[in-house]
Amino acid sequence: MEQTIMDIVGEISGCSKERLHSGSLIIDLGINSLTIIQIMVRIEEELGIEISDEDLDLSKIIKLEDLFVLAKSLRLL
Repeated sequence: MEQTIMDIVGEISGCSKERLHSGSLIIDLGINSLTIIQIMVRIEEELGIEISDEDLDLSKIIKLEDLFVLAKSLRLL
């Protein structure tokens, strides 16, 4: 799942795979809030999960790892 999310982030943001790792800061990758929304829509589609507005708190998405944690927690529900 983490590799799928990193692939999505790389494709949408244009970041090279070398720059993407779980500790990568979203802001350092040049990803803004609109791009995060685009990434989350793709994650929903690719992983077959639904991310509600309540679950998607953009202020808590600081690192790529935060996307992994969110996706994993929703997949377990």
